[in-house]
This record gives sequence, structure tokens and C-alpha cells, in this order.
Amino acid sequence: MKITYYEPREIELEIEDISLLTTDEAGKLPEEIREYREWWWLKTAGDDTDRAAYVDSGGFVDCHGDDVCCGTYAVRPAVTIRNLESLNFEIGDPLMIQGEEYVYIGNNRALYNDEVTYDKFDEVSNDYEKSLIKQVVDKWLEK
Repeated sequence: MKITYYEPREIELEIEDISLLTTDEAGKLPEEIREYREWWWLKTAGDDTDRAAYVDSGGFVDCHGDDVCCGTYAVRPAVTIRNLESLNFEIGDPLMIQGEEYVYIGNNRALYNDEVTYDKFDEVSNDYEKSLIKQVVDKWLEK
């Protein structure tokens, strides 16, 4: 995979993992990174089996969640990239991965920050590992 970062310079690095953030991970991000054009799903379950946690467009992390059948939430996958720390990124730095815009969030990770992409969990479950969203995220960079 190719990454272009702000210098600009193109390099090849390897993706270790791709997934959605948890409520804890999202809550630790600066508000300006959590703020997005749309509300976006997290992989943490909500209060009930038909709810999943999300972040609203103002950056508020809602751990109680919303109905998983709602298809109007964005998906912002986070990628973990081997040896990304060697490039001395600071949290909030932009980078391009396979032509898509991401933002560095620390710990060798970058969060999708480009065109809004929508998807939803299946109709009755907030289980991220079994969800339609996980299938979409796994295919995001042809994992």
C-alpha cells in the first residue's frame, strides 16, 4: 500500500489492522478529530442488543448508542500501519492512503477523514465482529 504524507512524499508501508474505533478510543481523540460531516459508528455496543455507539457531528461520543438498523451514519475506519511512528507524525497530521484522506491519531493509527461513506450494522445485532460494517471495513483496503 502507498501512503503520501504532508511533505509530500510517497512511501510503501504495511497495514497491520483495520477496524472501527471503540468508545474509549474515540473519547481520547481531540474534539477537532472527532468532529466530522456526519455522525459515525463505533464498534462498541450500545445499551441494548439493537443499539451501537456512535460519535455525533459535533464530536460527542454517545456510548448509549442508536438503532443499528439506521443507515444514515458514516463509517470511519481506523488503520494501524506498521512503523508509521518512524515518520514522526503528530496527532492531527493529514496523510493520504491509497488516494483517500486520513488523519493521524497516534499509536501507528490513522482515521478515515475523506468523503462520507455510509453503512449500518445488521438489522438486529450490535455485534461488530458479525456485522455488515465489519465486512465493509475489512474490504476497505482489501484486507
